[in-house]
Amino acid sequence: MLKEEKIREMIEEDLAWLERFAGALKTNIYKNDIVDADRKIHRMSALYEVLEEAPDEGAMYIIEVLKDKLG
Repeated sequence: MLKEEKIREMIEEDLAWLERFAGALKTNIYKNDIVDADRKIHRMSALYEVLEEAPDEGAMYIIEVLKDKLG
């Protein structure tokens, strides 16, 4: 079983990746990146549920930017 510290570390890594992805220009985004972003968002959601926490405002902002960029 994963320890809380490891789960938090995984969330932070995924969030950092998503921040870089959200900052990328649309012309530099490839299909594999979109699939990766989707997987990371789903995994982060599951990990937050495990920790029984709601995503912080920074994470929610990044997800909104991603939705706008990909929508």
